[in-house]
Amino acid sequence: MTALQQTFLMYSAVYIIAKCGIFVCLYVALIIVEKHARERHKQLHLYLVDKRAEEETRWAFAYKQYQQKKAMRSVASIKAS
Repeated sequence: MTALQQTFLMYSAVYIIAKCGIFVCLYVALIIVEKHARERHKQLHLYLVDKRAEEETRWAFAYKQYQQKKAMRSVASIKAS
């Protein structure tokens, strides 16, 4: 093997090692970012569940009236057919 071939082989190996290293670093970064995003999504979901429960208690009377109207409409539509 000539010196030029050995140099090419060495640089090719360094390139592949560097490429694999960058891949591993990016993969680890992706895992960390994904973990953080899942935690944020979970926090947001819990916040929205709490907010919806609070809104439901706040507007309980309005929801009750809406459900009654909805039930009356379905009964009226059944009787009409």
